[in-house]
Amino acid sequence: MEKSNPRLLKLYHRFNKRYFNSTLPAHPLINFSDEFSDRYGDFMVLEDGTYQIRINPEYNRPRCVLYMTVLHEMAHANLAYISGTHGEAFHKEIARLFKLGAYRSIL
Repeated sequence: MEKSNPRLLKLYHRFNKRYFNSTLPAHPLINFSDEFSDRYGDFMVLEDGTYQIRINPEYNRPRCVLYMTVLHEMAHANLAYISGTHGEAFHKEIARLFKLGAYRSIL
C-alpha cells in the first residue's frame, strides 16, 4: 500500500483543520508525482474511496506555489461529489478560501 509523503500530509492536515473544519478525509494519499507534466497537481477519488492528491514537484517551487496548489486540490476534494471541474461551485469554494484568509497567509 502506497503511503503519503509526510511533509505533504502534515500540510494537508493543517489546511484541513484550518480551512475545512477537518471535514476532509483524515487519511488521503498525497504525494509528489512526475506522472504528468501539463499541470501543477490533480485530485481524484480512487476505486476504494481514498482521496488522492498528486503534486508535480517541478511546478511547485517556491513553497508558496506548493501551498496554493495543495489548497487548490483540497478545494476539489471538498467538492468531490458535487463538481469535478473549475465551474461555479469550484469558484465559490476558492472565494470562500480567500475570505478565510487562506491565500493571504501564503503569499
